[in-house]
Amino acid sequence: MGVFYYWKSYAKEEKQHNAVIGHNEHAVGQLFSWEPEEKERIALFPILHEDLWQYWSLINGLHWTAQKVDLTHDKWDWMNKMDENERTFIRHQLVFFVRIDFDVLDNIDKNFREELNCMEVQMFYTAQQHQECVHIESYSLQAQALLDGKELEDVFLAIRRMPVVSLLREWVMQWFNQRLLIGERLVAFGVVEGVLFSASFASLQWLREKNLLPGITDFNSYIARDEGIHTLFTCMIIKRYFLSKSSRVRVKEIFDSAIKTVDAFVDESLPTGLSGIDSFSMKRYMRFQADCVLNAMGYGPFYFAENPFPFMDKLSLNGHIKVNFFEKHNSSYQLLTHHGSGDFSLQQSDSDSDSD
Repeated sequence: MGVFYYWKSYAKEEKQHNAVIGHNEHAVGQLFSWEPEEKERIALFPILHEDLWQYWSLINGLHWTAQKVDLTHDKWDWMNKMDENERTFIRHQLVFFVRIDFDVLDNIDKNFREELNCMEVQMFYTAQQHQECVHIESYSLQAQALLDGKELEDVFLAIRRMPVVSLLREWVMQWFNQRLLIGERLVAFGVVEGVLFSASFASLQWLREKNLLPGITDFNSYIARDEGIHTLFTCMIIKRYFLSKSSRVRVKEIFDSAIKTVDAFVDESLPTGLSGIDSFSMKRYMRFQADCVLNAMGYGPFYFAENPFPFMDKLSLNGHIKVNFFEKHNSSYQLLTHHGSGDFSLQQSDSDSDSD
């Protein structure tokens, strides 16, 4: 509901943003507000950008390994508690993640880690690369736990050839081109991690609501938590540090094109007859999530969609992200909280009763 409060506050900014359509940011001497300080910087300390450093400190404390998640019970659920529609649906989500996470890793390595010349940013993206490697291993382990050798090979081959999966990957890959404006590429990167992944995160969280696949849903919690932090970090760079912001019109074009592509993936991958989840609700959720990301970027909402999946408040940007829950009995954890105004903040919380 909080996204509605943004519309008037961004009305004046829209004219200013629209005025820079077609503006070539490469002709601007300074793209990021940190550049004057960074040119003279020779050491990490003293920290110059405390808000960015806070995210580095957070992500640096979130070490977990794919091998520690227990998948031994998932195969039994897969064979005995799920029908073929549900299994097909989950296959699509796993293969989607396996494909896209490699692309995200490649983008950080070849583009942003070098282009964004701020020490705190470079350290964060280096840590994110490590997390993305853990995510890639995780999805491969999940697929192996559920699918036998020949079935695994057939599923990967078939889904890789699906036109809608190719379209998704093409949408992601187009934004890795350094000839494009870095401001637009940053927006698109936020879309990839905060919007494109959201439908699949919701799909796997839906399994937790049905008490299915406990290992895979644990993986989903950890990875969604990580990706939420990655998204907010990119949004912070856009909102606080990038000086040549894209217009609202251009940003909406980027979001619209991504959502259109994921809509097609949802239509293709989501069977009818699944209890508690359908393509209409999934598309609404994706637009709700898009507004959360837009608010964090400082643009305000475009879609004014409400959250159709209350269970996602336990997991992702639309409520709070339980940040340090790898130790399930640890009573102290941090929360990334989404306030009614659409802002996000880090909070410390203590609870002995909280459980996943």
